[in-house]
Amino acid sequence: MKHSEPLNSGYRSRRFHWQSLLLCVALVGCNTESNVEKPESPADTPSPIQVVVIEDEPLADAIRREWQAQSQDPITVKSLSRLPTDSNTMRQTDVVIFPTRYLGQFVEQKQIMPLPESVTDRQTTAASSYDWDDILPLNRREEMRWAGTLYAVSFGSPRFLVIYRSDLLEQWNLTPPTTWTEYQETLQAIRTHISEESEVKFATAEPLAEDWAARTFLARTAAYARHANQYSTLFDFTSMEPLINTAPYVRALKELQEAYSEMTPYSLTMTPHQVAESVCKGESVMGIAWPCPSDMTMPQNAAIGFARIPGSEQVYRNSEERWETKPEVRRHVPLLAVDGRLGAISRAAGNLEAAANLLLWLTSKDQSARISTHGYHTTLFRESQRKNPAPWVPTELAAAAQQYADVVNEEQDSTQWLMMPRIPGQDRYLAILDDAVRTAVLGNQQDPQQILDQVAESWSQITKDLGVDNQKKAYAQDLGID
Repeated sequence: MKHSEPLNSGYRSRRFHWQSLLLCVALVGCNTESNVEKPESPADTPSPIQVVVIEDEPLADAIRREWQAQSQDPITVKSLSRLPTDSNTMRQTDVVIFPTRYLGQFVEQKQIMPLPESVTDRQTTAASSYDWDDILPLNRREEMRWAGTLYAVSFGSPRFLVIYRSDLLEQWNLTPPTTWTEYQETLQAIRTHISEESEVKFATAEPLAEDWAARTFLARTAAYARHANQYSTLFDFTSMEPLINTAPYVRALKELQEAYSEMTPYSLTMTPHQVAESVCKGESVMGIAWPCPSDMTMPQNAAIGFARIPGSEQVYRNSEERWETKPEVRRHVPLLAVDGRLGAISRAAGNLEAAANLLLWLTSKDQSARISTHGYHTTLFRESQRKNPAPWVPTELAAAAQQYADVVNEEQDSTQWLMMPRIPGQDRYLAILDDAVRTAVLGNQQDPQQILDQVAESWSQITKDLGVDNQKKAYAQDLGID
């Protein structure tokens, strides 16, 4: 594992009094809140550690609330609705908590640094209590790393799955689809059971709102595009030529156009949380989403189930421009970094060890159940949390909570996955794709190939604007092959 500068290497000095934080970290293995002593305020007033939380106000509120409940030491938590565009914000930050997909961008812009050895060493008190091996494998080995180096801790990273009315599928002798072909067939079968008098009105819902359509499309493409014997997926890693207009993406867009006719028309304004609500409230039979810990009213006698996102029996080999049949164990390919939150140390941090220990405390076994259960962007992320997944799902879905945890666990065995683009300029690439996907489903007679050809042309221009060599290097690091 690579590490960066030692803990005291020329960073600006700042006085911290973090005995209370270290006490809390030492106690992260405790199981009850009563075991955690509330630290007393020190005689002198320390400078507050500066925390910035990006695009997650509920998580920021939870951090403030839990810290104030357990410590009198000062902390400043600033919530930003968007990625900061000025450098001053990061220069005044010790800890930054951000959407998972921004990891590579922060690293490449030299705004965050790797976690220091003092907290990644399993023999230290904090790390041994923290238990790195308890973090789910896809989070620990992939999403928290850049070019193989550990840069961040995870607050949870939800991924797309199928949420469905298990009572209705059972009544109609249907089962959750395992491939996208089966998904379309299931939608057509559901349609035959829906009438004007039906309790539910739509076969499915998918998150196609602005900022979500591209992610949903990539989740549909993952099983087609991720070949076991090739690195290149979104781009050719040797040239940065876009692959977004190749056969697997064209096929996925065509299938999305076909599925849209069976969706609630509100899909174009829906986020994953709203899709889950549509299913749970009885408007749709199925949906592509994940559960969020917010209360909702369900129809009487309704039952909810969860299943892995559909996969494919075929995968496309770019080098030979042909489809191949793949074994059943590789049919499901999750999309990583679709959402979730990571926490990292700013390169401007005044006390690196204090900042790192704060991150460990916030995401420890004990505290994470109080912090990452708030909002729509986090979920369970530890093996130990699978034993009690209820805090991460709505109260009304308590009966299905263990099934959700089992699906999350099953996904960890994936040998292949597709990563959301984490390179600089990712928001520009995704905005172009987002617009194209929404245009395609609205005008479902439009040719998917032509639409994606235009996306590829725009992506090439973005790459040129940012520098082909720079983007090629970043993409190789994103793939872990640099």
